[in-house]
Amino acid sequence: MMDWSEQTRIVVTTSRGCEHALAIELAALGFAPLPPDHPEAPRFDAVALDGNLRDAMRINLYSRIGHRVFFELAAFEARSADELYAQTFDLPWELYLRHDRPFRWTSSVADVPGMRDPRFAALRCKDAVADRFVDRLGRRPDSQRQADGAACLHVHWRRTEVHLYLDTTGRPLSMRGYRLNSWLAPVRETLAAAILVEAGFDPLRRRDALLAPMCGSGTFAIEAALMAQNRASGLLREPDSFAFVHLADAPLDVWNDLRNEATAAVRFAPSAWIRATDIEPDAITCTLANARRAGVDRLIYARPCDFRLSALPTPPALVVLNPPYGQRVGSRRALPRLYRALGDWLQFSCANFRTALLLADPALADALTLRPPSRQLPLANGPIDCRLLLYDPHEYAPIPQETQENPAPEEAPQAAATPVSPAPATAPPAADPPPETAMPTRLSTPLAPPPLPPEDWSLSGTLVSIPVPATATRHWHLDGFYRPAPRARFRSRTPALSSPPLLVFIHGMGSNFYRSRLKKAFLQIAPRAGFPILSVNNSGADADTFDEHFLDCLHDLDAIRDWAHRRGHDRIVWIGHSTGCQKATVWEARRHSPATTAVVLLAPADDNAILLRDLGPARMAKKIAWARRQIALGNPTAPFEHGYERFSARRFLSVADPVRPEAAAFRYAGRLTAFRRLRCPVLAAFGANEEFAALAPEAMLHQLGRATRSRHFTSLLIPDTGHSFREAEAAVATQVCDWLRAVLASAP
Repeated sequence: MMDWSEQTRIVVTTSRGCEHALAIELAALGFAPLPPDHPEAPRFDAVALDGNLRDAMRINLYSRIGHRVFFELAAFEARSADELYAQTFDLPWELYLRHDRPFRWTSSVADVPGMRDPRFAALRCKDAVADRFVDRLGRRPDSQRQADGAACLHVHWRRTEVHLYLDTTGRPLSMRGYRLNSWLAPVRETLAAAILVEAGFDPLRRRDALLAPMCGSGTFAIEAALMAQNRASGLLREPDSFAFVHLADAPLDVWNDLRNEATAAVRFAPSAWIRATDIEPDAITCTLANARRAGVDRLIYARPCDFRLSALPTPPALVVLNPPYGQRVGSRRALPRLYRALGDWLQFSCANFRTALLLADPALADALTLRPPSRQLPLANGPIDCRLLLYDPHEYAPIPQETQENPAPEEAPQAAATPVSPAPATAPPAADPPPETAMPTRLSTPLAPPPLPPEDWSLSGTLVSIPVPATATRHWHLDGFYRPAPRARFRSRTPALSSPPLLVFIHGMGSNFYRSRLKKAFLQIAPRAGFPILSVNNSGADADTFDEHFLDCLHDLDAIRDWAHRRGHDRIVWIGHSTGCQKATVWEARRHSPATTAVVLLAPADDNAILLRDLGPARMAKKIAWARRQIALGNPTAPFEHGYERFSARRFLSVADPVRPEAAAFRYAGRLTAFRRLRCPVLAAFGANEEFAALAPEAMLHQLGRATRSRHFTSLLIPDTGHSFREAEAAVATQVCDWLRAVLASAP
C-alpha cells in the first residue's frame, strides 16, 4: 500500500512570465515556493516547492495561474535511452498505478545528445512501466494518449538529469470548462488570472471594481467574478477529472474534504462591480454564455459599445485591456488610430484607475502617447511574445510635445508624473472661484446691425470629399463646403499673425431652419473676416442614441483634422452646433491641443431660442402650462410637435421652463465635463431675443462657467432685438469672428 503523505518536490508549471504571480498565489495558499535564485528552482515557466499529495490536491483545487502540478517520484542521471529505460524499470510502479486504469506519458527533453524527438523518451518510459507490470503481476495496464480517465506521468530530461513525475492534473488547469464558446484570439484563463494578480486586483479586501473593455470572450471579467466569489477554480471541474484520482490508493476522502472546505468558503452574492464591453455584439453574447456556465452571469454586466462609452466605476478600480495586435485580430494599418484613441481615453477618462495593458508590438505601444508605465512585465500569450504595461492612477499624462528651455533636473520627473492641468502653474486651485476676468461675460446692450450678406445668400466655394478612416461605419465619405480666405485681408486685419486658422463648422441636421441659416451666415462672414472655413454636416441619421452620434462626430473630426493638415492648415478652430457635435469638438481639442486654437459652442440652449422665437411669449406660456398639466395627470409622454422637433411634455418642460434655467446650465455643463482640462479658449455664444434673454439671467451664465471649472471659458449673450432672422445670425457670426481675432491678437 502506497503512503502518499511523504514529502517530495512539487513543480507547478505556468505560462512564461507568470512565475512571479504564481509564487504570490502559492504563498497566499500557505506554501513556501523556492526563490528564483535557488539552485534547485526551475529555470522558467514553473515554480517549485516541497509537499505531499494532499498539497498537490490543494494546488489543483485553488490555483488560478498554474497549468499542471507535477509530483516528483524519482531523480537520477541517464546518458542514453537504455539507461533511462533501466532506471525507470527499477521503480515500484505497481505501488503508484492501478492495473485496471490506463496511463499516459508526456516528455520534455533539452540538450540530450542523440535525442532528436522528445517523444522517444516518453516511449521508452512507457515500455519500462509496461514491462515492470508484466514482470511483477503478469499483466499490464493499457496506455493511451488522452489525459481524461488515465493516470498521467511525465519525464523531464535535460542533459544527464532525469526527473520522473506524476502529473496530478491531467487536463490542464487552464481548461476550466466554462469557455466552450470562444471569440477571436481569446486570452488563456490562467494568463488572465495572472494579469489580475500582477495588477493587484483584490475584490475581497479592497473591494476593487473591474472594467474590461474589448472583452472578447469575457475571460478577464469571469476570472474577476470568480475571485470576487472566492470560488476555487477547481470547483468548476468534475471531481474525477483530475489525474490523481486514478492513482493506486489515492486518498479520495482527503479530496472530498478539500472540496467541501472550498465550497463552504464561496460567497455566492458578493457586492462586486464588474463590467465587460465590446464593440461586437457577438462577443457580448459569447461573454454572457461563458459567464452563465461559470455561474457568475449575475455578477457581470456586459453590453456592446465602443470602449469610450463604457460605464466608469468609482475608485478603487482596475481597467484591464487586451487590444488587437494585428496578428490574429485587427488590421495593422488601422491599429495606430485605435491605439491613439485608446491612449486618449485612458488619459482623460481613467486617470483615477489602475490599468493593465497587454501589448505585443512596441510600435503600437508608442502610439498610445502615454508616459512609461510604473511596471513592465514580459509575458507570453500563446506563441506571441507580449508585454504587460501596468499604470498606477494619475500616470496617464501624455508625452509633452514641447519641453521647457531650462527644465530643473530634480523637478522634471515629478512634473511628468502629475496629470495635465488646464490651469497655469501660478493659478489658484480649481476648487477656488475663477478670477473676475475669467468669469463668463455678457453683452447687455443691443448691438448695431452687422453688415448683411447678399440677399440671395449665394455662396462661392468648393464641395470637397473628406476620406473617413476604416473604423467609421456610418458613411464612406464626408461632404464639406470649403471657402478659402485671402491671406492679404487677414494680414491687414491682424498684422501680428502670418496665417489664419481654419474654422471648421460642424453641425447637426442641415434641414433645421435655424442651423442652416446660421451656417450660411458663417460661410459668408468668416471669409470676409479673413478666416478660411469648412462646413460639415453630421446629422447622425444612423445614430440611435446621443452616444452613437458623439462617436460619429469623433470619427468625422479625425478625418477632418487629417484633411486639413494635408491642405496646410496646422491650426483649427472647432465650431460645434448641436450637443453631440459640441462634445466631440471639446474631446478633439483635448486630444490634440497643439493643433486646436479655440473652441466655439453655438447656441447651447437653442431649443429655448427656437421655441420662443417661433411661438412667442404668450403661446409659450400656454404650452408650459399644458406640459405641467400633462405631467400632473400622469401623462409625461404626451407629444408636442413643432417644426422638425418632437417633444414629450417632460422634455418640453425641461427645455422651456423659465423656473429652472440654472438646472439647465448644470445639465449642459455635465455633458461637457471635458471642459475641465482644455487649455485653449472656449466661447459659448447665445443668439436670442428679449424673451430668451429674460429666461437666461446672468446667474445662469456664471453657473455655467463655474460648472466647467475652466479659466478659459467665456459666455457671450448676443441680443437680436429689432433684427430679422438674417440679422440675428449675422450678429452671431460677426461677434464670434471678432472674438477670435481678439484671442489670436492676444496669443503669445
